[in-house]
Amino acid sequence: MKNLTNFKKQSVKFYTPFIIIIFAFAFLQNAYTGTGWYLQNSGINYNLNSVYFVNALTGYAVGDTGKIIMTTNGGINWIQQSSPCNIELLSVHFINENTGWAAGGKYYNNPLFSDYESVIRTTNGGQNWISVICTSNGIICYDIYTVDANSAFISTSGMDYFGHSTGCLFKTTNSGVNWQISISDACRTFHFLNANTGWAVCMYLTDVLNMCKRKFFMTTNAGANWFVTKIDSGYSNFNPYYGSIRFLNGTTGYFNDGFLKKTTNSGYNWTNCDSTYNIKSFYFVNPNTGWVTGWYNSQIRKTTNGGSNWTIQQSQNTNHLYSVYMVDALTGYAVGANGTIVKTVTGGVTSAEKIGSEIPAEFELKQNYPNPFNSITNIKFQIPNVGQSSQTVTIKVFDISGKEVVTLVNEKLNPGTYEVKFDSGNLPSGIYFYRMETEKFSETKKLILLK
Repeated sequence: MKNLTNFKKQSVKFYTPFIIIIFAFAFLQNAYTGTGWYLQNSGINYNLNSVYFVNALTGYAVGDTGKIIMTTNGGINWIQQSSPCNIELLSVHFINENTGWAAGGKYYNNPLFSDYESVIRTTNGGQNWISVICTSNGIICYDIYTVDANSAFISTSGMDYFGHSTGCLFKTTNSGVNWQISISDACRTFHFLNANTGWAVCMYLTDVLNMCKRKFFMTTNAGANWFVTKIDSGYSNFNPYYGSIRFLNGTTGYFNDGFLKKTTNSGYNWTNCDSTYNIKSFYFVNPNTGWVTGWYNSQIRKTTNGGSNWTIQQSQNTNHLYSVYMVDALTGYAVGANGTIVKTVTGGVTSAEKIGSEIPAEFELKQNYPNPFNSITNIKFQIPNVGQSSQTVTIKVFDISGKEVVTLVNEKLNPGTYEVKFDSGNLPSGIYFYRMETEKFSETKKLILLK
């Protein structure tokens, strides 16, 4: 009996720390469920250019001067890893928790300096990264895709001393010891839907100075052969900082060249689905639901109808965001300038918190408090029982010109009194308006931001 008692005491001591950790993790997750996107601590202040998650907990982000950070607990902690090459990393991709590649380079836009190229790989979850390519040869690796433990594709492009386009889509089957040309044109980005089917966007400089044309390619046999789906009829400026493509099925895909474009016929035709320029990154979880981040601002916007409409999501961030990755429709990450990482566990939607249990007699949008405010203010509103179990409620904030700056609420809510926080982020001081709309009610009030 004494031994059994001692065993129980030891068991309690042994399990207590783990119980605390589990509850702490749950608290951290629940604490931010209503805030849209919330900041995480990356531990570095260098730009982060790409983020990729193997599963809900394990992810990697890469950035300037070869910086690599990883997490195994959903971003609660980020750990810096050692890179064998201090060249800027632009893309990262893993096939499992252990095996992955990262690629990048340094763009000079000067014929006196040759662009740098960097490709690294790991087979032990980043404990060790091996340098595959780290040299100055006039091209940059913009995108990478890991096929299996030994095989990968990289897209490269650049300009030589005479202004001619250089680069190709390369493939290796022996861990980067040898590379074969898969597409001979300079390639900016590519995406594989599965092991066999993929798309690539390549470019070639024309006889017009610093102007290029694009070619869209498709393969159905793992890159053994590629065929052209579209060639641009007009010219476009050579810009190395834009370009990414992703398909959700065999017909529907999106491409970013600063504007977001969409195809519904496998890449033969493309149409603009977002009028905003300077889009840097996008990610869709299905043909209709996706997010975009901007190059010159901290905005994250979401669509649920294939790009026909977009809503601005609330974020605690004020820095530029360069890459977004969604683990699923609710959990996602975005990274950017100065080591910025933001995470969502709600698909970026800001949830209103219900206050009390009393059912109000009428609709009401209350004045925000405090007002004027610096950075954060609270907005209360009421929904009565009007013969419906729930109503779709939206609350949006507009600037003085009438331009929407953020969507605070967009969800079905039961009768009751609610409160939502508005974090102004990097918005300038001034007069703003917030508007509540339901099927049976609408009202607008003014708020004043003073920083």
